Amino acid sequence: MKKIILLINLLILGMIFNSCDDNQEIPEIEPEESIYVYNADIGYIGDFTVNDEGEVFYLYKSNSKGDSTPYIKKINKEGEIQILKPSPSDGAFEQMINYEGVISYVDYESDIVNYSTKTSEVSYYEIKNNQYQNFPQLSAIQKYKNSYLVFDRTSYSLKQYIPSLDKTFLIAGSERKGIKDGTGLDVSFKFVSKIQELDGVFYLIDGETNLRQVKKNDKNIFEVTTIISNYKEEINDLTVDKEGNLLLCTSRNILKLNKENNKLDILLSKKGADKFEAKGDYFYFYFFESISKISIEKAIENFK
Repeated sequence: MKKIILLINLLILGMIFNSCDDNQEIPEIEPEESIYVYNADIGYIGDFTVNDEGEVFYLYKSNSKGDSTPYIKKINKEGEIQILKPSPSDGAFEQMINYEGVISYVDYESDIVNYSTKTSEVSYYEIKNNQYQNFPQLSAIQKYKNSYLVFDRTSYSLKQYIPSLDKTFLIAGSERKGIKDGTGLDVSFKFVSKIQELDGVFYLIDGETNLRQVKKNDKNIFEVTTIISNYKEEINDLTVDKEGNLLLCTSRNILKLNKENNKLDILLSKKGADKFEAKGDYFYFYFFESISKISIEKAIENFK
């Protein structure tokens, strides 16, 4: 009986193979096209910034393989990584910026470190507190005209440093940790990790879940206002897109600030990041040792 069943199976298989045209080609299954321009493994970083040419500069700190020598590195538009220079500091825990070919970051102590992408030269600005304050520790930086805004986490204050004068001036902060709006010494901060400028107004991530606004009032004095308080997720980063929208990222979503009502609308769903930036037609996402570049159009198509 078993022999009969085996014989029937062989006959059936023979009929199937004979029915196939020997000249017929079996179509190949094309792999799904990647929606990313590139996805590069870059290790653990302090922060990254993108110039107008689409080149990414970042402060490499370490990786999961144990390499912990800090370097300033660059990724070109095609995703190729280049080592530029050993970093003079392993800082930039929170923020790195670029302006007219100069990469600037804070070293988590008292220095602003400047790296020229044209000459590879490194220079420093030292932030000094007055004699009655503790040694400054900087966590955020942003360019402001011919000066810098920095946050000093030891005095819980936002300060302006003017290089031409080598002087530091208080913008706001009372040396008391908290969330309190107002001007000058009436203001309290928790821990500012990011400063983003948009149309002369500065937006700050403070205490991970608060978005605060700093702008000059009708008396030409900087005033601090909390516009998002105790958001349900930690706010990781801020950027501005080419349309002039302020975008925020959490670990799960990309959000857009509605400046008319100070509400957050979801722009990309289930596409969060530790750090991100919008530059021209592209988004750059950093998450757990990897950075990816994707067109804004494809990002919205795939993660709306």
